Amino acid sequence: VQPFSVYATSRVLGVMNANSVFNILTSDAVPRIALEPGVKTRLSGDNTDLGLDVEAFEVPGKIALYLEDVSQGPGLGTQAGDTIGLKVSDPADGSSFFYIPGCAAVDAPLAGRLQGATHVFFDGTLYDDDEMIRQGLMQKTGPRMGHISMSGPGGSIAAFEKLGVGRKVFVHINNSNPVLDENSPERKAVEAAGWEVGFDGMEIQIGGNRMNEFVTKFEGVRPPWSKEEFEAQLRAVGPERYHDLHPFHKLLHGGKLSKGQVAAWALNRYCYQECIPRKDAAFMSRVHDRELRREWIHRILDHDGNLPEEQGGIERWLKLTDCLGLDRELVTSMRAALPATRFACEAYVRFVVEQPLVAAAASSLTEMFAPNIHRERISGMLANYSFVNDEVMAYFKRRLSQAPRDTHFTVDFVKDNAHTREEQEACVNAIRFKCDMLWAQLDALYNAYVNGHIPPGAYRPEGM
Repeated sequence: VQPFSVYATSRVLGVMNANSVFNILTSDAVPRIALEPGVKTRLSGDNTDLGLDVEAFEVPGKIALYLEDVSQGPGLGTQAGDTIGLKVSDPADGSSFFYIPGCAAVDAPLAGRLQGATHVFFDGTLYDDDEMIRQGLMQKTGPRMGHISMSGPGGSIAAFEKLGVGRKVFVHINNSNPVLDENSPERKAVEAAGWEVGFDGMEIQIGGNRMNEFVTKFEGVRPPWSKEEFEAQLRAVGPERYHDLHPFHKLLHGGKLSKGQVAAWALNRYCYQECIPRKDAAFMSRVHDRELRREWIHRILDHDGNLPEEQGGIERWLKLTDCLGLDRELVTSMRAALPATRFACEAYVRFVVEQPLVAAAASSLTEMFAPNIHRERISGMLANYSFVNDEVMAYFKRRLSQAPRDTHFTVDFVKDNAHTREEQEACVNAIRFKCDMLWAQLDALYNAYVNGHIPPGAYRPEGM
């Protein structure tokens, strides 16, 4: 366990001491050290002097959300010390930088403090005051949240124009901020004004070795993967985890299952086919970009159909269950599916609803691995089962062209919108989650219809 200390103003320490929820950071194990505005405090870690000083100073801001009190008027009870900036300096060589991740305005005292600074890391939460409202994320402006916007006559870009700051880096950037898109006009405007957009793993050299070591740790040491490496990481999941490796699929494709066992697989797999357009609809409900919705909607039509031209993948799947002698109402009701199958499919829908949009999109990228399993399934089932013909294999044949098209778009979307290493890893983990979800369904099928442990209420083939 790595020890650490909490540095905070007396105002914040008072809030912590008054609320038992913060006792999880018991002061016996996590020292609480007061930062008095305008007073230099020596930084230490694990009983070691880091050789650096930190000085806190008050900046315009707002009280924490959970402490807001509307009875206190427009300020909501905001007090001095609720929002601070830091100046970190190395007394050995005089180098320093300012860190101000939250700030509501650049007033005269703050402007005077920052005049001629060599390095400033500054609040980059929003580009426009109303972007959260315009994007439908919440009904609050930047000032209401205590954050200055980058743009506009009262924004940080304009406020810094005459301060003579050497290097200006935006940090604490909200995911609504368009500057995260390297090709956006907002990003170009920020860079044209002499600002940099911080990213996880960013390293900046300041002064001597002690300062460099501190800033490197402060900013993190995990830069994002290149787009080529990121795509390789996405594609590496399949050979390790995709469900074509599962023993049940080996039995299915090798002709080792009875017609009743194949029927059980098709009935349960219908639950997955049925949840796909629902998860895509859930994804689209979160998207504000019309172009992305126009692109994504064809996935719903691929499965639900677009009559009369396209009957859809679900209808093609039902032709397979028809061929296997299953009643359509029994299949579409899903009441005879294994509980684990239904739970796994609903978990997938919930994942897409709840996870960040780029990770939700990435979860569909098991499509990268699907064409191989479809080809194996088509050839294996046609060769080994007399009750299977070309017509009932229509679903898999159609996916041979649909899956690569969807994959190409989604890979590009994910690579363009996962900006940090953490976001990239979340996308890789989303594919792992999807593989686990598919694997869990086959575990349930194997346990029920190979090992013979069929749960109450589930489909029971004749003779089992």
